[in-house]
Parts: sequence; C-alpha cells; structure tokens
Amino acid sequence: CDAVTGDCTCENWWVGDTCKLYIEYLSITQTEVQLKAVMATSVIILWSKINRVPEGLHEYYKYEVHYQEGSDPGSEWLDALLVTHDPSQTTTLQEAEVPHLKPYTQYNIKVTAHRVVRGVWNETSETSAIVIRTTCTEPKEPDLTLTSTDESNGKVHITVSWTAITAEDSGCSRVSAVTLQYRQQDSDVWVNIDVPS
Repeated sequence: CDAVTGDCTCENWWVGDTCKLYIEYLSITQTEVQLKAVMATSVIILWSKINRVPEGLHEYYKYEVHYQEGSDPGSEWLDALLVTHDPSQTTTLQEAEVPHLKPYTQYNIKVTAHRVVRGVWNETSETSAIVIRTTCTEPKEPDLTLTSTDESNGKVHITVSWTAITAEDSGCSRVSAVTLQYRQQDSDVWVNIDVPS
C-alpha cells in the first residue's frame, strides 16, 4: 500500500481496503441441474451453490447459465444469463429463470461457476447438462369481423369473416378444424357451425 495515501493495489484474487481478503477457488458441491418449472418460452432451474463462500464475499462468486438448442451435441452453447451467488443460508440451492426460449423446443442447459475479481474470470466448476423441452403455446383466437347482414322472409342472414390462422398463431399443433359459434341475445345456448377447412 502507498505509505502516504494508504491506497492499496491488490494482487489478483485479493480484495479489501488493505488487500487482506482472498477470494478462494471454490466449487459447486453437486453437479446436477434440477428442473423446477417449464413454460413455453422459459424454464426455472435449480443447482447446488458454491460451497463455503465467506460472509460478505458472495459478490465475487457468479454463475453463468448456458443453453444449447436442439438435439445436436455439436451445436453452439449460448450464454443465457449471469447470476450472482445467493448468500442466504436457508437453502443450498441456487435458482434462476432462463428466458427467451422457443415454444416446444428441446434444450440442453448447464451452469458454470466462477470467481470474478476486477473483471478477471476464473471458472471453478461446471454442472452436467439437463435436457428439457419447452411447452406448447395455445392457439390464438382469430379476429372476427361482421361483414354484412340481410333480412328476408323473416330470417336474418349474417356474413362474418376472420383472419386466417397462421402457423405462428396456431401454437405447436396444426389447426385441423374451425367452429363458429353463435347464440341469441339473452340466451345461454350456443349453436355450433363447423367451417370447412
């Protein structure tokens, strides 16, 4: 440290005002990733925390969540998010939600643990990969438009139109049938009309 100002320039992995705190090389205790919840565009995962992180130093320990899309083991691993170590003593598991995934798509997900000091990264351990598939999305309801009405012989004829259901709107499954429903005012009974596809 500087004899006049007292400022210290710490060597790597040493921190603190007087450089007396050492950021140890610590690993994840168990290497399995657990699946907590699966949605159409995200999943929530759990994994074992880094063991024995000293109190007050959790900010120097981080986790990177990586994902690989599809079933090809040679495809590129992408970075999903960065998570700082949770210092809570109530659980030995770390939790995170992986966002921006595609519906009904297979992914491999793994976590790497790091110690990070002043921008220098050092990977300490890595979990095994878990294979998941996101869920389907529900088909969207088409926009319905009243095109025309015609009253003759005591009957009312109504013409309606709606937007075509695209592959993006249909969720994970192909829409095989469309049913038009109507009911009279003040009635709870719906009448179905099957529309040719």
